Amino acid sequence: MTILAMMLLAGLVTLILVLVALAVRAFYKRKNDLPAQDQIQVIQELHRLAQRLEKRVDSLETILYESSRRKSREDDEKSL
Repeated sequence: MTILAMMLLAGLVTLILVLVALAVRAFYKRKNDLPAQDQIQVIQELHRLAQRLEKRVDSLETILYESSRRKSREDDEKSL
C-alpha cells in the first residue's frame, strides 16, 4: 500500500468517525435538551462535513489515478 493510499484511508476514517460522532450526538440528545434551531445547525454541520469529505475523496482519487497513470507510463517507457 502506498503512502498516499494510507493517508487517504486514514483521512477517510477520521472524517467518518467525526461524522458518526456528530450524528450520534444529534440523534441521542433529547428533544428538550436541544432547541429546534440547534438541531438544524447540527444537521447543517453534518451536511457541510459530508460535502467536504466528498470533495477530498474526489481530489485524492484524482491524485491516485494520475499517479498510477504516470507510474504506468514510466514503466512502459522503461520496458521499451
